[in-house]
Amino acid sequence: MYSVLLVDDERIILEGLSVVIDWERHGTALAGKAKNGAEALEMIREKRPDIVITDLKMPNMNGLELIAAVREEYPDIVFVILSGYDEFEYAQRAMQYGVRHYLLKPCVEQDIMDTLDRVVAELRAAEERRRYTQGIRAQFEKMKPQLKAQLLKEFLTNKTYTMKDWESSRAIFGLPGGDARVRLVLFEPDASAGPEYEQLFALQNIASELIGDCAPVHLDAAIGERVAVLCDAAPLERLMPVIGHVQRVYQEYYGIETTAAVSDEADVGSLRRLYKETLESLSGRFYLGSGSIITRTDTPQPANMLDLPDAEELARAVRSGSVDESAALLADCFRRLKDMRLDVQVAKTYLAELYMVLIRQAPQDRLAGYFERAVPFLASGTLGQMERTILDIAREIAASYYDANLQHRSELVRRMIACVQERLGDETLTLGKLASEVFFMNADYLGRLFRKETGERFTNYLLAARIERAKQLIADAGPSGLRIGAIAEAVGFGNNPQYFSQVFKKHTGLTPTEFKRKMSEF
Repeated sequence: MYSVLLVDDERIILEGLSVVIDWERHGTALAGKAKNGAEALEMIREKRPDIVITDLKMPNMNGLELIAAVREEYPDIVFVILSGYDEFEYAQRAMQYGVRHYLLKPCVEQDIMDTLDRVVAELRAAEERRRYTQGIRAQFEKMKPQLKAQLLKEFLTNKTYTMKDWESSRAIFGLPGGDARVRLVLFEPDASAGPEYEQLFALQNIASELIGDCAPVHLDAAIGERVAVLCDAAPLERLMPVIGHVQRVYQEYYGIETTAAVSDEADVGSLRRLYKETLESLSGRFYLGSGSIITRTDTPQPANMLDLPDAEELARAVRSGSVDESAALLADCFRRLKDMRLDVQVAKTYLAELYMVLIRQAPQDRLAGYFERAVPFLASGTLGQMERTILDIAREIAASYYDANLQHRSELVRRMIACVQERLGDETLTLGKLASEVFFMNADYLGRLFRKETGERFTNYLLAARIERAKQLIADAGPSGLRIGAIAEAVGFGNNPQYFSQVFKKHTGLTPTEFKRKMSEF
């Protein structure tokens, strides 16, 4: 209900309007009556009505003065002005205050009711817009941590992200300016089987909270099997003890040591360089031991190696089961090596790392065989021999992932079909709902997967399944069975039996009633 205040110095009009209008019928309630603008202003401050219907010419404070005063304090109140034919100039001035509704005296009951309905409709629409905006804002705030994490991933790993993208994100996420000095801290848990998602999530939260007590944290994210934290460029002597505290807390909770790499300080335009720097620093664990805190000065920088492909990119391609992508990445890698003409030992060191990253993706029962092939691989006399060996291994491992992923996809589609059969009566069932509430996956990906496995779109399958269930219900119930409306509701058409009948006939050639009659003949 929206509250209404009547304002008019003519007692007959004031009392007449209050009695003749069925306020409740129009979604309103009469909050009060005032004889002039001054009295109305006091009542507005006390009762905060949603709508004010006011005369223009009144003693003490006229309608225009009332509107001007209220606009300052309560801009959301809607005014409807009452004016005579000789008060057009007043009405024009009222429009300047944003008043869009007015009635000419004498006005009939229907005119007032029509205006009241329009105002109520506008208020409801405004309220709906506010609710929608608040919902979007709340949803955005809920998603903000994930969006910030994704933003950091992109700036660290995606070459296409530039300072222009950073600047466009500043206001949204409260990021510092492009000239701000920052450091990147990269954590890598020393788990032999790789950390679980929960463990990475915990490390991300522990690191962000504790480092934030030392230096403002701008972004944090889990990237692969590591956690990255971007913070202000605090002096190393202040930051190192805090990082050590993060490592101790994490080991206390999960029993896993964590190696950390800390970058030099730089501006935010150098994030990709800082990421490469910390990745390379992590390799110093071989010399310094697990649980170390490593800086760039702790590890030598190999000359001319920064332009070579990242071994982790090959690992991701292999794990995805993409034989072609894995082969293409290796071809690019060896092409660059040939062009760079590095010292043979330097090239073999890089390829040894590439080989080890690759075989770590292999099934456990094949690891021993691949380890045995490592010695002849490194003893190869030519780059071409090494390329052929590692390409064969990459193809083998990628193919094994492809087969495993194929089985996983088939199981996923089987579960989708089972969910549909269990929830046919849910009229709100959609692919998006299944994706977000049951499988926690992207709806587009799930839809493409379903179509690839079954040969039909999910929406078509859902509709066909509902019709088949309806046919079964009709057949099982017999001549005196369920009403068509009950069957429609049971198979997810809600309280719309007419639409159900149309869809049923489109799929079967018969209406539900005709189908029921035909089934009774057998």
